[in-house]
Amino acid sequence: MVVVQVVVVVVVLVVERVVVVVVVVVVVVVVAVVVVVVVVVVVVVVVVVGVVAVVVVVVGGGGGSEDGISISSSCSDL
Repeated sequence: MVVVQVVVVVVVLVVERVVVVVVVVVVVVVVAVVVVVVVVVVVVVVVVVGVVAVVVVVVGGGGGSEDGISISSSCSDL
């Protein structure tokens, strides 16, 4: 009977360790996935803002050219 009790205690300890390791691995994986999702969202937002800025500059090119001329003239004055 003592052997059976020792085996049961060892099995319980091993199972507890395995459960702790599995929980830690799951938490690490979830955190990694969240970080990747946040990075992807930030990259997408930056790309979208860049594309919108380029479209605004291209579409509003008429007004921008006057600004460009004034900037170039001020640069030539320097």
